[in-house]
Amino acid sequence: LKRLPMILVANPDVELNGPEDLENKQLAVSPFDSFTRLLPTFASLHDLDQDTIEQVNLDTSIWQQGLLSGQIDVMPAYKTNDYYTLLNVAPEDVEFDTLELWEYGLDMLGHGLVVSREYLENNPETVRSVIRGMNCGVRKTMEDPENAADILVEQFPEALDRDVVVQQIDELGNFMGEPENLGVNTADA
Repeated sequence: LKRLPMILVANPDVELNGPEDLENKQLAVSPFDSFTRLLPTFASLHDLDQDTIEQVNLDTSIWQQGLLSGQIDVMPAYKTNDYYTLLNVAPEDVEFDTLELWEYGLDMLGHGLVVSREYLENNPETVRSVIRGMNCGVRKTMEDPENAADILVEQFPEALDRDVVVQQIDELGNFMGEPENLGVNTADA
């Protein structure tokens, strides 16, 4: 992904118009959640007093229920995933304020493959093959989101709602670079 598709979503009764609105709010956190790890950076970027943000440690599997019930004020979400599942379980007339974090200084690579320099040097064709296969899958998914959704729902019928999957794929397209432009980039660790 060419940018991080992470957002903050507020309980429908809570205003969230900018980073400063996080202060004096209850924010869902989890030790292994991406935003939990990015919160100090985000707070620093926006001169937020982190001590005023009540971090409520909840398992990510109950964040949506916590948000809808008012147990928490704000939850992190991936716009390409969690946000659409939240919309699917929320009452139809509910609207959520959101902050798209890339618009507030957390504009970074969303996802990527990481291999060691040694592995890349010793297995260049394997790395190229994996990238070609992923690019092919991404290209086919973006060319025919309906078919891609059908394939996913067929594999996980109890876990997935087809309409939500189509929305997620459509949103994913907003964050993708062109598959033919994806490839191997190197960075020193």
